[in-house]
Amino acid sequence: DYVPFLLAEKSSFFEDAAPKMQPYQVKPPAGWQTWSDRHWTYLLAPGKLPAQGWKIHLSAGYKDEEALLRAAADYLFKQKISFKFTVSRGEWIVKNSKNADRTESGKFITAYPKDTEQFKQAAADLAALTSEYELGPYILSDKRYKTSNVYYRYGAFKELRDEAGNY
Repeated sequence: DYVPFLLAEKSSFFEDAAPKMQPYQVKPPAGWQTWSDRHWTYLLAPGKLPAQGWKIHLSAGYKDEEALLRAAADYLFKQKISFKFTVSRGEWIVKNSKNADRTESGKFITAYPKDTEQFKQAAADLAALTSEYELGPYILSDKRYKTSNVYYRYGAFKELRDEAGNY
């Protein structure tokens, strides 16, 4: 909980962020499961996900992260791709601060395609869709898709369990 400490620093980056500490609002279509914890808001499409697969991470620049979230969420809803996003601008700033865990740094949205074909299509589509937005921080744990805000890697989806432990 060091956001208040960070906001006390004399910087326009933190002063501009202060009014936007409320959670991002994204309304899922009917049938989607949604819940939030302290760090992330989760949106699960109807159906089952595999236990592991390709993950797509989207990074975002400071100027337009909320617009990028809206554009990406619209696409992910249409494609029925489960995803999570950083719960608020304050949490996003913490994840990208100098004292943050490097394994989380840069990650703003994580999408969970159901299979390799959906992954390939989504990576290309999201790169094109987000090309007009400012480039965000580099995600150290992933491979970058061309010169875009899209990064990817193969990994477990186990963190997508809801409160009942279901995928």
